[in-house]
Amino acid sequence: MCVAAVQTLGLGSLAFGDSFAKQKEPACPLALAGLLRHDRPSEIAPDLARFRSRGYTGIWIENDYVRWTLANDPDQGFDGCWRLFNIFDFTLGSACERYQAYLHELSELCAAQKLDIWASFWVPLPNAEMLGYLRQHRREALGQAMSDGQPIPTLCTCKRGEGLAVLSGMFEQFLDMFPQVKGVKVATGDNGAAICDESCPHAHGTTIAEHAGNLFGAIDRSLHRPTRPARMMLYPWYWGKGYQEQILNQLTGDYPVMTKMEENSQQALEPRSVGDPIFDDSIISEKAGVDFNQWREFVGHERIIDMVPTGSGVDDMFFNYPPYPGRLYRRSCKLREAGVTRFLDYECGGHAEGSNEEAVAVFASDPNLEEQELLRRVAARVYRNPPAHADAVEGWQRFDEGFGKLPIGLGATGSPQFSGRFGFAWPMCLATPLVADAFAAKDRWHDVFWFSPYNFFTFATAPRLLVHFTGVLEHCSEVLSILRQRTV
Repeated sequence: MCVAAVQTLGLGSLAFGDSFAKQKEPACPLALAGLLRHDRPSEIAPDLARFRSRGYTGIWIENDYVRWTLANDPDQGFDGCWRLFNIFDFTLGSACERYQAYLHELSELCAAQKLDIWASFWVPLPNAEMLGYLRQHRREALGQAMSDGQPIPTLCTCKRGEGLAVLSGMFEQFLDMFPQVKGVKVATGDNGAAICDESCPHAHGTTIAEHAGNLFGAIDRSLHRPTRPARMMLYPWYWGKGYQEQILNQLTGDYPVMTKMEENSQQALEPRSVGDPIFDDSIISEKAGVDFNQWREFVGHERIIDMVPTGSGVDDMFFNYPPYPGRLYRRSCKLREAGVTRFLDYECGGHAEGSNEEAVAVFASDPNLEEQELLRRVAARVYRNPPAHADAVEGWQRFDEGFGKLPIGLGATGSPQFSGRFGFAWPMCLATPLVADAFAAKDRWHDVFWFSPYNFFTFATAPRLLVHFTGVLEHCSEVLSILRQRTV
């Protein structure tokens, strides 16, 4: 099922389009799985074997589980909410031997299963140690950007600074150490990644868009060395004005693009009501957004790799493993109709075994099945008891219908911040009484979590939410009623 797989291109030094055109493709020629949290790679060896048996071609790594901790670390993510891999930690950081040992072990396990690895980096990600290293060893590689009116230091990507050489060196060193890594997904602008702007002392009249182009161009050239070729997966996320032109002008023509099919699509809500454009990844509207269509037309469908919520969805990393195999089937069919057969797991966490992963496996083996037959086969793979198969299919279908009523792109909330991201907000209700410093002490236009429920649970929106969640509850109640009848 195209939904789980953007894992491994296995293209060697061939151009993207050439290699795909010369051979008959499987249903999902590239399917990349995300990893669940672990302390050592050996813990997930059974998961890797299962991924391969389910049709995945590789894995992709972004979440830093090497130094993951429950303690708050303000130097990582949103005030320590999560930790992402940093290219600096693998190459120049004080813990580089620990990171290298981790990835060498993971590479051996993946090689044994014939799984490729794609690495994901947000760049530049200027944590405290990187900035300290640059101040001590490469001061001319330090740049500057403005954030909320205040200057912040970062790795310089101006042509007149030395940051591009440092950046290229880190990526070349990384690729030389890990031949199992077949490509790198590159992103910027979010999660603490900061590009130097016009205020940088090395800018000399150049713009932040030009600096973004320099950044992607330097990495792309590092990935196209004849001695160690690899692929760049372009992630057009949080790109500012002029970024696209400047970035694409510096890239070779064989880059794949990671998309989120439903991004900026609109969900049907109350009668005569359409939601705000969905902000992030989702599996709720079941429509293609304008971004997906534009990139598909621009680079061609064979170079699109879609991010599919196999383990979590609705722009929400708090609702993991919702059992919606039929919804995944329909997403895969939509992608296939658009010519897109490559995918990877949604990035905020991996996926566990269960009905969704089995749907990927069944679709990959026979993408021409009708939905009802796919669900029947998935049930047979998940449950040994034949009478349970029909119950499972009916339960999944009812849940699917209720899931579709979640008001992810609510719209018209009166909030000045991302009213189309209610999917991220509603689970925050659980956190509100638990994290007083982040929620209870803030007004509804707070400055910590802009996707807080405070932006939505208002006098105007409460009746609308009641309509939607009543619909969700009705379908869940139907499932419970069916199960009770079967057990009597």
